[in-house]
Amino acid sequence: MHLTVEDALTVYPLSEGKLAAGKKGISRTISSINLMDAPDVINWMKEEELLLTTAYAIRDSPEEFVNLLQKLNERGASGLGIKLGRYWVEIPEIALIEADRLGFPLIELPFEFTFSEQITALFQSEFQRDTRRLNELLETQKKLVDFAMQADEYTNYFQSITSILGRPVAIVTS
Repeated sequence: MHLTVEDALTVYPLSEGKLAAGKKGISRTISSINLMDAPDVINWMKEEELLLTTAYAIRDSPEEFVNLLQKLNERGASGLGIKLGRYWVEIPEIALIEADRLGFPLIELPFEFTFSEQITALFQSEFQRDTRRLNELLETQKKLVDFAMQADEYTNYFQSITSILGRPVAIVTS
């Protein structure tokens, strides 16, 4: 997976959530997703991972949440999604301030959707994007093969190839 946080926030049902803080970091890449079920989750976090949590493990300590944000940022995590409603009704102000200071995306996840639904949607979005890109490349390849099979001495090669590729072509020779 290689979505940015900004891209992920356009994917339903994650699009029903909101970026609560850390807007400067929305271009961070999400390469995988992890779930928090223990306070020491940081020991297993990898660079470019998005962490999802209900805040259960840190429910009694907003300061510990700020510490977690700092450690996630140091690890190069892409952001943190928090499902409010069970353990916290709102993100503590000190955490919002720290996420903004770090440029670390802090996302309020939509309560009515499971983590599984949100993760599946992100992976499906990535799969669909990759499939579209592969289909586009296959179509370009077909056009190039057709061109190669049909070109003759009167064909304007550079103009035809430029048209197929959708980019200008330059030939450099010694």
